[in-house]
Amino acid sequence: MIGQSISHFTILEKLGEGGMGVVYKAADLKLERTVALKFLSDEALGSDDMKVRLVQEAKSAAALDHPNICTIYEIIDAGGHTFISMAYLEGRTLREIAAERPLPAEKILDITIQATAGLDHAHAKGFVHRDVKSANIMVAPGGRVTITDFGLAKQKGKADVSRESTTVGTIAYMSPEQTKGDDVDHRSDIWSLGVVLYELATGTVPFSGNYEQAIIYSILNTEPEPISARRSGLPTELEHIVMKAMAKDPDARYPSASDMLAELKALQLKLVAGVGSAGGQNKAHFGALTGWLLGAALAITLTFQTVGFFSRDREVAAVESIAVFPFESIRANPDDDWLARDLAEVLTYRLSELPTIRVIDRLQIVRALEQLQTEVAGVGIETISLRASGDLSATLSLVGSYRTYGDSIRVTARLVETETAAVLPLLQETYPRSDVTAMQTDVVGRIVRRVQDRTRERSSE
Repeated sequence: MIGQSISHFTILEKLGEGGMGVVYKAADLKLERTVALKFLSDEALGSDDMKVRLVQEAKSAAALDHPNICTIYEIIDAGGHTFISMAYLEGRTLREIAAERPLPAEKILDITIQATAGLDHAHAKGFVHRDVKSANIMVAPGGRVTITDFGLAKQKGKADVSRESTTVGTIAYMSPEQTKGDDVDHRSDIWSLGVVLYELATGTVPFSGNYEQAIIYSILNTEPEPISARRSGLPTELEHIVMKAMAKDPDARYPSASDMLAELKALQLKLVAGVGSAGGQNKAHFGALTGWLLGAALAITLTFQTVGFFSRDREVAAVESIAVFPFESIRANPDDDWLARDLAEVLTYRLSELPTIRVIDRLQIVRALEQLQTEVAGVGIETISLRASGDLSATLSLVGSYRTYGDSIRVTARLVETETAAVLPLLQETYPRSDVTAMQTDVVGRIVRRVQDRTRERSSE
Protein backbone atom coordinates (compact mmCIF):
# COMPACT_ATOMS: atom_id res chain seq x y z
CA MET A 1 0.00 0.00 0.00
CA ILE A 2 3.03 2.28 0.19
CA GLY A 3 2.53 5.26 -2.12
CA GLN A 4 -1.19 4.63 -2.58
CA SER A 5 -3.82 7.27 -1.95
CA ILE A 6 -7.00 6.40 -0.05
CA SER A 7 -9.57 9.12 0.54
CA HIS A 8 -7.54 12.23 1.43
CA PHE A 9 -4.51 10.26 2.66
CA THR A 10 -1.29 9.16 1.00
CA ILE A 11 0.36 6.09 2.55
CA LEU A 12 4.03 6.81 3.31
CA GLU A 13 5.39 3.79 5.18
CA LYS A 14 4.43 0.81 7.29
CA LEU A 15 4.88 1.35 11.02
CA GLY A 16 3.87 -2.01 12.44
CA GLU A 17 1.52 -4.95 12.39
CA GLY A 18 -0.29 -7.03 14.99
CA GLY A 19 -2.85 -9.78 15.01
CA MET A 20 -5.69 -7.33 14.49
CA GLY A 21 -4.35 -4.40 12.51
CA VAL A 22 -1.67 -2.87 10.34
CA VAL A 23 -0.57 0.70 11.04
CA TYR A 24 0.85 3.03 8.38
CA LYS A 25 2.32 6.48 8.48
CA ALA A 26 0.38 8.72 6.10
CA ALA A 27 0.02 12.29 4.92
CA ASP A 28 -3.36 13.89 5.54
CA LEU A 29 -3.69 15.98 2.37
CA LYS A 30 -6.77 17.84 3.57
CA LEU A 31 -5.33 19.14 6.86
CA GLU A 32 -1.65 18.93 5.81
CA ARG A 33 -0.44 16.87 8.75
CA THR A 34 1.18 13.51 9.35
CA VAL A 35 -1.11 10.86 10.80
CA ALA A 36 -1.17 7.15 11.55
CA LEU A 37 -3.76 4.99 9.78
CA LYS A 38 -4.85 1.67 11.25
CA PHE A 39 -6.31 -0.94 8.90
CA LEU A 40 -7.49 -4.44 9.66
CA SER A 41 -4.78 -7.01 8.95
CA ASP A 42 -5.26 -9.55 6.14
CA GLU A 43 -6.06 -12.23 8.73
CA ALA A 44 -8.77 -10.08 10.30
CA LEU A 45 -10.40 -8.77 7.13
CA GLY A 46 -12.95 -11.57 6.94
CA SER A 47 -13.92 -11.32 10.61
CA ASP A 48 -17.01 -9.33 11.47
CA ASP A 49 -15.84 -9.29 15.11
CA MET A 50 -12.60 -7.60 14.13
CA LYS A 51 -14.40 -4.95 12.12
CA VAL A 52 -16.62 -4.22 15.09
CA ARG A 53 -13.53 -4.00 17.32
CA LEU A 54 -11.88 -1.52 14.97
CA VAL A 55 -14.94 0.70 15.14
CA GLN A 56 -15.07 0.23 18.92
CA GLU A 57 -11.43 1.28 19.24
CA ALA A 58 -12.20 4.50 17.37
CA LYS A 59 -15.24 5.21 19.52
CA SER A 60 -13.48 4.30 22.76
CA ALA A 61 -10.40 6.43 22.23
CA ALA A 62 -12.38 9.30 20.68
CA ALA A 63 -14.36 9.53 23.92
CA LEU A 64 -11.14 10.09 25.86
CA ASP A 65 -9.32 13.42 25.96
CA HIS A 66 -6.01 13.07 27.77
CA PRO A 67 -2.39 13.86 26.84
CA ASN A 68 -1.34 10.30 27.71
CA ILE A 69 -3.93 8.63 25.45
CA CYS A 70 -3.54 8.50 21.68
CA THR A 71 -5.87 10.96 19.93
CA ILE A 72 -8.31 9.52 17.39
CA TYR A 73 -9.24 11.87 14.56
CA GLU A 74 -11.83 9.93 12.57
CA ILE A 75 -12.91 6.55 11.23
CA ILE A 76 -13.19 6.31 7.44
CA ASP A 77 -14.81 3.96 4.93
CA ALA A 78 -13.11 4.44 1.56
CA GLY A 79 -11.61 2.38 -1.23
CA GLY A 80 -13.06 -0.82 0.16
CA HIS A 81 -11.34 -0.26 3.51
CA THR A 82 -12.46 0.73 6.97
CA PHE A 83 -9.64 2.42 8.88
CA ILE A 84 -8.86 4.78 11.75
CA SER A 85 -7.00 8.06 11.40
CA MET A 86 -5.14 8.91 14.60
CA ALA A 87 -2.25 10.95 15.91
CA TYR A 88 1.14 9.94 14.55
CA LEU A 89 3.38 9.15 17.50
CA GLU A 90 7.11 9.42 17.12
CA GLY A 91 9.24 7.40 19.49
CA ARG A 92 9.50 3.82 20.68
CA THR A 93 7.37 1.36 22.56
CA LEU A 94 8.04 0.51 26.18
CA ARG A 95 8.79 -3.04 25.08
CA GLU A 96 11.72 -1.78 23.01
CA ILE A 97 12.92 0.53 25.79
CA ALA A 98 12.67 -2.10 28.54
CA ALA A 99 14.60 -4.65 26.49
CA GLU A 100 17.41 -2.24 25.65
CA ARG A 101 18.96 -1.41 29.02
CA PRO A 102 18.05 -1.02 32.70
CA LEU A 103 16.28 2.27 33.38
CA PRO A 104 17.01 4.42 36.44
CA ALA A 105 14.27 4.55 39.06
CA GLU A 106 13.44 8.18 38.24
CA LYS A 107 12.76 7.31 34.58
CA ILE A 108 10.75 4.21 35.50
CA LEU A 109 8.53 6.33 37.73
CA ASP A 110 8.13 9.14 35.20
CA ILE A 111 6.97 6.69 32.51
CA THR A 112 4.68 4.73 34.83
CA ILE A 113 3.12 7.85 36.34
CA GLN A 114 2.16 9.15 32.91
CA ALA A 115 0.73 5.79 31.84
CA THR A 116 -1.20 5.48 35.11
CA ALA A 117 -2.63 8.98 34.69
CA GLY A 118 -3.89 8.10 31.21
CA LEU A 119 -5.36 4.83 32.43
CA ASP A 120 -7.02 6.56 35.36
CA HIS A 121 -8.69 8.97 32.95
CA ALA A 122 -10.01 6.07 30.86
CA HIS A 123 -11.34 4.33 33.96
CA ALA A 124 -13.04 7.52 35.12
CA LYS A 125 -14.86 7.60 31.78
CA GLY A 126 -16.01 4.00 32.27
CA PHE A 127 -13.50 2.27 29.98
CA VAL A 128 -11.42 -0.80 30.79
CA HIS A 129 -8.54 -1.18 28.31
CA ARG A 130 -8.07 -4.98 28.74
CA ASP A 131 -4.82 -5.07 26.75
CA VAL A 132 -2.38 -2.89 28.69
CA LYS A 133 1.13 -4.02 27.77
CA SER A 134 4.51 -2.49 27.00
CA ALA A 135 3.94 -2.79 23.24
CA ASN A 136 0.84 -0.60 23.54
CA ILE A 137 2.60 2.26 25.32
CA MET A 138 4.70 4.72 23.32
CA VAL A 139 7.37 7.10 24.57
CA ALA A 140 8.12 10.17 22.45
CA PRO A 141 11.66 11.60 22.16
CA GLY A 142 10.67 14.37 24.59
CA GLY A 143 9.43 11.86 27.15
CA ARG A 144 5.65 12.04 26.58
CA VAL A 145 4.04 8.65 27.27
CA THR A 146 0.98 7.62 25.27
CA ILE A 147 -1.33 4.62 25.67
CA THR A 148 -2.53 3.19 22.37
CA ASP A 149 -4.74 0.39 21.04
CA PHE A 150 -8.16 0.52 22.64
CA GLY A 151 -9.39 -2.23 20.31
CA LEU A 152 -10.26 -4.50 23.24
CA ALA A 153 -11.58 -1.76 25.49
CA LYS A 154 -14.97 -2.29 27.07
CA GLN A 155 -17.16 0.52 28.35
CA LYS A 156 -19.16 0.01 31.50
CA GLY A 157 -22.79 -0.71 30.71
CA LYS A 158 -22.10 -1.60 27.06
CA ALA A 159 -22.18 -5.07 25.51
CA ASP A 160 -18.86 -6.81 24.96
CA VAL A 161 -18.06 -7.25 21.28
CA SER A 162 -15.87 -10.27 22.06
CA ARG A 163 -17.36 -13.73 21.97
CA GLU A 164 -18.02 -14.95 25.49
CA SER A 165 -15.74 -17.95 25.05
CA THR A 166 -12.84 -15.82 23.84
CA THR A 167 -10.12 -14.65 26.21
CA VAL A 168 -8.97 -11.21 25.09
CA GLY A 169 -5.64 -9.56 25.74
CA THR A 170 -2.01 -10.67 25.73
CA ILE A 171 -1.28 -13.66 27.96
CA ALA A 172 1.86 -12.43 29.76
CA TYR A 173 0.07 -9.26 30.90
CA MET A 174 -3.29 -10.79 31.79
CA SER A 175 -4.72 -10.70 35.28
CA PRO A 176 -5.70 -14.02 36.88
CA GLU A 177 -9.39 -13.31 36.35
CA GLN A 178 -8.77 -12.41 32.72
CA THR A 179 -6.94 -15.68 31.98
CA LYS A 180 -10.00 -17.55 33.28
CA GLY A 181 -12.34 -15.63 31.02
CA ASP A 182 -14.12 -14.01 33.96
CA ASP A 183 -15.66 -10.56 33.81
CA VAL A 184 -12.97 -7.94 34.43
CA ASP A 185 -13.03 -4.39 35.66
CA HIS A 186 -10.48 -1.59 36.02
CA ARG A 187 -8.48 -3.64 38.53
CA SER A 188 -7.47 -5.99 35.74
CA ASP A 189 -5.82 -3.04 33.97
CA ILE A 190 -4.04 -2.24 37.25
CA TRP A 191 -2.60 -5.78 37.28
CA SER A 192 -1.40 -5.36 33.69
CA LEU A 193 0.17 -2.02 34.54
CA GLY A 194 1.98 -3.73 37.42
CA VAL A 195 3.39 -6.21 34.91
CA VAL A 196 4.59 -3.32 32.75
CA LEU A 197 6.22 -1.68 35.77
CA TYR A 198 7.94 -4.98 36.63
CA GLU A 199 9.17 -5.21 33.04
CA LEU A 200 10.56 -1.68 33.13
CA ALA A 201 12.40 -2.45 36.35
CA THR A 202 13.86 -5.83 35.32
CA GLY A 203 13.77 -5.99 31.54
CA THR A 204 11.51 -9.06 31.59
CA VAL A 205 7.88 -9.86 32.34
CA PRO A 206 7.20 -11.61 35.67
CA PHE A 207 5.50 -14.65 34.14
CA SER A 208 6.89 -16.34 31.04
CA GLY A 209 7.03 -19.75 29.42
CA ASN A 210 7.13 -21.62 26.13
CA TYR A 211 3.42 -22.34 26.14
CA GLU A 212 0.38 -20.21 26.94
CA GLN A 213 -0.95 -22.73 29.44
CA ALA A 214 2.36 -22.67 31.34
CA ILE A 215 2.17 -18.88 31.58
CA ILE A 216 -1.45 -19.01 32.73
CA TYR A 217 -0.58 -21.59 35.39
CA SER A 218 2.15 -19.30 36.74
CA ILE A 219 -0.16 -16.28 36.76
CA LEU A 220 -2.76 -18.22 38.72
CA ASN A 221 -0.54 -20.17 41.11
CA THR A 222 2.94 -18.71 41.59
CA GLU A 223 4.40 -15.46 42.86
CA PRO A 224 6.83 -13.54 40.62
CA GLU A 225 10.50 -13.43 41.50
CA PRO A 226 11.11 -10.28 43.56
CA ILE A 227 12.46 -7.31 41.63
CA SER A 228 15.29 -7.08 44.15
CA ALA A 229 16.38 -10.60 43.19
CA ARG A 230 16.75 -9.58 39.56
CA ARG A 231 18.16 -6.10 40.04
CA SER A 232 19.71 -4.24 42.94
CA GLY A 233 19.67 -0.53 43.70
CA LEU A 234 16.00 0.22 43.13
CA PRO A 235 13.84 1.65 45.92
CA THR A 236 12.14 -1.01 48.01
CA GLU A 237 8.91 1.00 47.70
CA LEU A 238 8.90 0.28 43.97
CA GLU A 239 8.70 -3.44 44.64
CA HIS A 240 5.85 -2.84 47.09
CA ILE A 241 3.88 -0.95 44.43
CA VAL A 242 4.42 -3.70 41.86
CA MET A 243 3.38 -6.48 44.22
CA LYS A 244 0.26 -4.63 45.33
CA ALA A 245 -0.75 -3.95 41.74
CA MET A 246 -0.24 -7.64 40.92
CA ALA A 247 -2.07 -9.12 43.88
CA LYS A 248 -3.89 -12.21 42.63
CA ASP A 249 -7.06 -11.20 44.48
CA PRO A 250 -8.49 -8.08 42.77
CA ASP A 251 -9.71 -6.81 46.16
CA ALA A 252 -6.11 -6.76 47.41
CA ARG A 253 -4.91 -4.53 44.55
CA TYR A 254 -5.13 -0.77 44.41
CA PRO A 255 -8.85 0.05 44.38
CA SER A 256 -8.26 2.54 41.57
CA ALA A 257 -5.54 3.77 39.25
CA SER A 258 -5.73 7.04 41.16
CA ASP A 259 -4.63 5.25 44.34
CA MET A 260 -1.73 3.63 42.51
CA LEU A 261 -0.86 7.03 41.03
CA ALA A 262 -0.72 8.46 44.54
CA GLU A 263 1.91 5.98 45.71
CA LEU A 264 3.94 6.34 42.52
CA LYS A 265 4.04 10.11 42.94
CA ALA A 266 4.85 9.78 46.62
CA LEU A 267 7.89 7.69 45.71
CA GLN A 268 8.80 10.14 42.98
CA LEU A 269 8.75 12.95 45.52
CA LYS A 270 11.04 10.99 47.83
CA LEU A 271 13.52 10.40 45.01
CA VAL A 272 13.44 14.07 43.99
CA ALA A 273 13.98 14.98 47.62
CA GLY A 274 16.78 12.43 47.98
CA VAL A 275 15.14 10.34 50.68
CA GLY A 276 14.08 7.22 48.76
CA SER A 277 15.24 3.89 50.13
CA ALA A 278 17.13 1.33 48.09
CA GLY A 279 17.79 -2.12 49.45
CA GLY A 280 16.46 -1.01 52.81
CA GLN A 281 19.07 1.75 53.24
CA ASN A 282 17.64 5.25 53.65
CA LYS A 283 19.44 8.27 52.25
CA ALA A 284 19.87 11.48 54.23
CA HIS A 285 16.63 13.12 55.33
CA PHE A 286 15.65 16.74 55.23
CA GLY A 287 15.58 17.23 58.96
CA ALA A 288 12.73 19.43 60.10
CA LEU A 289 11.20 19.70 56.62
CA THR A 290 11.06 15.97 55.92
CA GLY A 291 8.08 15.09 58.07
CA TRP A 292 6.06 17.93 56.66
CA LEU A 293 7.14 17.44 53.06
CA LEU A 294 6.73 13.66 52.94
CA GLY A 295 3.68 13.49 55.18
CA ALA A 296 1.20 16.29 54.72
CA ALA A 297 3.12 17.66 51.72
CA LEU A 298 2.62 14.42 49.87
CA ALA A 299 -0.46 15.84 48.25
CA ILE A 300 1.36 18.24 45.95
CA THR A 301 2.57 15.32 43.87
CA LEU A 302 -0.85 13.80 43.39
CA THR A 303 -2.32 16.12 40.78
CA PHE A 304 -2.61 14.52 37.36
CA GLN A 305 0.19 15.54 35.05
CA THR A 306 -2.50 16.91 32.82
CA VAL A 307 -2.99 19.74 35.28
CA GLY A 308 0.55 21.00 34.77
CA PHE A 309 0.37 20.22 31.07
CA PHE A 310 -2.76 22.19 30.37
CA SER A 311 -1.99 25.05 32.73
CA ARG A 312 1.37 25.57 31.03
CA ASP A 313 0.06 25.37 27.48
CA ARG A 314 -3.26 27.17 27.93
CA GLU A 315 -3.26 30.80 26.83
CA VAL A 316 -5.01 32.72 29.58
CA ALA A 317 -5.08 36.24 30.87
CA ALA A 318 -3.75 35.26 34.28
CA VAL A 319 -3.36 38.25 36.55
CA GLU A 320 -2.04 36.36 39.59
CA SER A 321 -0.14 33.18 40.25
CA ILE A 322 -0.65 30.78 43.13
CA ALA A 323 1.45 28.08 44.74
CA VAL A 324 -0.75 25.41 46.33
CA PHE A 325 1.06 24.06 49.36
CA PRO A 326 0.11 20.86 51.14
CA PHE A 327 -2.35 20.82 53.99
CA GLU A 328 -0.60 20.24 57.28
CA SER A 329 -1.81 17.62 59.75
CA ILE A 330 -1.83 19.28 63.18
CA ARG A 331 -2.30 15.97 64.91
CA ALA A 332 -0.67 13.43 62.60
CA ASN A 333 -2.80 10.34 62.04
CA PRO A 334 -1.82 7.94 59.22
CA ASP A 335 -5.49 7.05 58.76
CA ASP A 336 -6.14 10.63 57.67
CA ASP A 337 -3.34 10.93 55.09
CA TRP A 338 -5.99 10.68 52.36
CA LEU A 339 -7.30 14.11 53.38
CA ALA A 340 -4.04 15.95 52.73
CA ARG A 341 -3.71 14.08 49.45
CA ASP A 342 -7.22 14.57 48.13
CA LEU A 343 -7.67 18.20 49.15
CA ALA A 344 -4.42 19.35 47.55
CA GLU A 345 -5.03 17.28 44.42
CA VAL A 346 -8.54 18.55 43.77
CA LEU A 347 -7.74 22.15 44.72
CA THR A 348 -4.80 22.28 42.33
CA TYR A 349 -6.91 20.86 39.56
CA ARG A 350 -9.87 23.15 40.17
CA LEU A 351 -7.76 26.28 40.51
CA SER A 352 -5.93 25.47 37.27
CA GLU A 353 -9.28 25.80 35.49
CA LEU A 354 -9.72 29.45 36.52
CA PRO A 355 -8.85 31.87 33.69
CA THR A 356 -7.67 34.61 36.06
CA ILE A 357 -4.95 32.73 37.90
CA ARG A 358 -1.87 30.70 37.06
CA VAL A 359 -1.11 27.62 39.17
CA ILE A 360 2.57 26.90 39.85
CA ASP A 361 3.71 23.49 38.64
CA ARG A 362 4.01 20.92 41.44
CA LEU A 363 7.59 19.92 40.62
CA GLN A 364 8.69 23.54 40.88
CA ILE A 365 7.22 23.60 44.39
CA VAL A 366 9.05 20.40 45.33
CA ARG A 367 12.37 21.81 44.12
CA ALA A 368 11.81 25.11 45.91
CA LEU A 369 11.11 23.26 49.17
CA GLU A 370 14.17 21.11 48.66
CA GLN A 371 16.38 24.18 48.30
CA LEU A 372 15.01 25.52 51.59
CA GLN A 373 15.73 22.34 53.53
CA THR A 374 18.61 23.79 55.53
CA GLU A 375 16.71 26.91 56.55
CA VAL A 376 13.29 25.79 57.72
CA ALA A 377 13.88 24.19 61.13
CA GLY A 378 11.34 25.67 63.53
CA VAL A 379 9.81 27.93 60.89
CA GLY A 380 6.02 28.13 60.47
CA ILE A 381 4.17 27.08 57.37
CA GLU A 382 3.38 30.68 56.30
CA THR A 383 7.07 31.59 56.40
CA ILE A 384 8.04 28.49 54.45
CA SER A 385 5.38 29.19 51.83
CA LEU A 386 6.45 32.84 51.55
CA ARG A 387 10.05 31.89 50.92
CA ALA A 388 9.14 29.23 48.38
CA SER A 389 6.57 31.45 46.65
CA GLY A 390 9.11 34.24 46.35
CA ASP A 391 11.55 31.87 44.67
CA LEU A 392 8.80 30.75 42.30
CA SER A 393 7.52 34.28 41.54
CA ALA A 394 4.10 33.32 42.87
CA THR A 395 1.99 36.21 44.10
CA LEU A 396 -0.06 34.00 46.42
CA SER A 397 0.36 30.91 48.58
CA LEU A 398 -2.53 28.65 49.52
CA VAL A 399 -1.84 26.93 52.83
CA GLY A 400 -4.06 24.96 55.14
CA SER A 401 -4.26 22.46 57.94
CA TYR A 402 -6.57 19.88 59.40
CA ARG A 403 -7.03 18.34 62.82
CA THR A 404 -9.09 15.31 63.80
CA TYR A 405 -11.25 15.29 66.92
CA GLY A 406 -12.79 11.87 67.37
CA ASP A 407 -15.53 11.73 64.75
CA SER A 408 -14.90 15.28 63.48
CA ILE A 409 -12.33 16.98 61.26
CA ARG A 410 -11.56 20.69 61.50
CA VAL A 411 -10.20 22.19 58.28
CA THR A 412 -8.66 25.62 57.89
CA ALA A 413 -7.28 27.34 54.79
CA ARG A 414 -5.82 30.75 54.04
CA LEU A 415 -4.13 32.79 51.34
CA VAL A 416 -0.82 34.48 51.99
CA GLU A 417 0.29 37.37 49.81
CA THR A 418 3.93 36.97 48.90
CA GLU A 419 4.74 40.68 48.72
CA THR A 420 3.03 41.87 51.89
CA ALA A 421 2.74 38.64 53.94
CA ALA A 422 -0.91 39.56 54.49
CA VAL A 423 -3.09 36.59 55.40
CA LEU A 424 -6.63 36.18 54.03
CA PRO A 425 -8.68 33.52 55.85
CA LEU A 426 -10.52 31.28 53.39
CA LEU A 427 -12.09 28.60 55.53
CA GLN A 428 -12.41 27.42 59.11
CA GLU A 429 -14.97 24.68 59.46
CA THR A 430 -15.61 21.44 61.34
CA TYR A 431 -17.07 18.46 59.51
CA PRO A 432 -18.25 14.99 60.52
CA ARG A 433 -15.91 12.23 59.38
CA SER A 434 -18.93 10.12 58.42
CA ASP A 435 -19.45 11.98 55.11
CA VAL A 436 -16.05 12.71 53.62
CA THR A 437 -17.42 13.23 50.12
CA ALA A 438 -19.66 16.07 51.23
CA MET A 439 -16.80 17.52 53.28
CA GLN A 440 -14.35 17.56 50.37
CA THR A 441 -16.95 19.02 48.02
CA ASP A 442 -17.73 21.83 50.43
CA VAL A 443 -14.10 22.59 51.32
CA VAL A 444 -12.91 22.70 47.71
CA GLY A 445 -15.94 24.62 46.46
CA ARG A 446 -15.69 27.30 49.13
CA ILE A 447 -11.94 27.78 48.75
CA VAL A 448 -12.10 27.98 44.96
CA ARG A 449 -14.93 30.52 45.12
CA ARG A 450 -13.01 32.67 47.61
CA VAL A 451 -9.87 32.60 45.50
CA GLN A 452 -11.87 33.34 42.36
CA ASP A 453 -13.63 36.28 44.00
CA ARG A 454 -10.33 37.71 45.19
CA THR A 455 -8.63 37.44 41.81
CA ARG A 456 -11.62 39.01 40.09
CA GLU A 457 -11.53 41.91 42.50
CA ARG A 458 -7.82 42.43 41.91
CA SER A 459 -8.16 42.18 38.13
CA SER A 460 -10.84 44.90 38.14
CA GLU A 461 -8.72 47.31 40.18
